Amino acid sequence: MKAMIKHLVPKVRVLWWILVYTIIIGMVVYNFRINYFLGTFLFSWIPTIFLLTRFTQLFRTVLIWESLIGMSTLGVLIDFIGHKSGAWWASNIRWVFIFDVVPLEDLWRWFRFICFILCSYKFLQKDDFQKPLIRSSSFATLWAILILCLFFISLYSYNPKTLIIEYFYSWLLIIFLCGAVYLLLKFPKRKKLKFLLCIHISSIYWIQELFWISLGFWWFEMWNHLFYICSIPFEEFAIFPLATLVVIGLHESLVEN
Repeated sequence: MKAMIKHLVPKVRVLWWILVYTIIIGMVVYNFRINYFLGTFLFSWIPTIFLLTRFTQLFRTVLIWESLIGMSTLGVLIDFIGHKSGAWWASNIRWVFIFDVVPLEDLWRWFRFICFILCSYKFLQKDDFQKPLIRSSSFATLWAILILCLFFISLYSYNPKTLIIEYFYSWLLIIFLCGAVYLLLKFPKRKKLKFLLCIHISSIYWIQELFWISLGFWWFEMWNHLFYICSIPFEEFAIFPLATLVVIGLHESLVEN
């Protein structure tokens, strides 16, 4: 126990400074009205790149590939339905749209989010992983994600209105809650570490949300959510800890340390 605490203290201190950095950068971005792209780089990319440099090249590659897979499957699917259903809107500059609906920068936001969670989780673990092992069940998990995406694409091709879902964010929250509970039961190790990380990740992204919405980079429709806290829907507050648990659980289903 003492060895574990001794190992965690300096790493927790690093994550604490990332949280402090987020608050400082938020005030800088807000006061100087820095544009979305530079603000995003300062907010998200710098901490993510910093954590990525803490791993070996092999493990770094695995984390990046996991993030790309999550971005290009679940990220596209969730953002597509969210935009179609009017669950959220973004007002920042857009150059490229996926399927004429999902802005390309939204996908990079998914990549940063997933990658930051994975990097923070692996960074806190006791072992210094040199050779991550791909689980034998990984392909089954990937196929399940792919089939889910193809199912929704088929639904949309048959009748586009089927993917316009009222209170989509609320339904998404329920799905993430069920997924988080299932994955916690399936992979029960390191529960304290996971909940510690939930608080840390959620705090960082709650701070970012407050600044982004204050700057008008995106907003939410009042009629399409349960209730609001500081102009942010309840679902947006609740989704971050649940998404953190889901990302970690999916990682554990793909990669065995």
